[in-house]
Amino acid sequence: MEEKRRANGSIIWRHYKNERKIIHREDGPARLWYYSNGNFKQRQWFIRGKLHREDGPALINQDKNGEIYHQRYYINGKLHREDGPAVLSKDKKGEYYLRGKRSTKREWAEHLFYKDFESTMSSDDE
Repeated sequence: MEEKRRANGSIIWRHYKNERKIIHREDGPARLWYYSNGNFKQRQWFIRGKLHREDGPALINQDKNGEIYHQRYYINGKLHREDGPAVLSKDKKGEYYLRGKRSTKREWAEHLFYKDFESTMSSDDE
């Protein structure tokens, strides 16, 4: 783990890397930035140098009071989310992505419908 501190001792940022010095952490965010009041500014989840998180957004921005105003969902370094928009901002509509490709909400929903349909059909064959 590497970190940089302010003159008063508070943390500015903290980064976690693996033995090969690649940004990586399996049990939490690998990059964290902090406001001077100690609240998180930004958190990023990385696996082997790529933004990646399967159980939530891989990038979260918060204001000084701790309120989340921006989130991005990544799998293996690509924007991707199957249960909602992959990019969420407080003041904007969500943006949909599948495997790094931007989609309209309709394209996204159709993809998931056909994925579920194919899954149902293959399980009926068993």
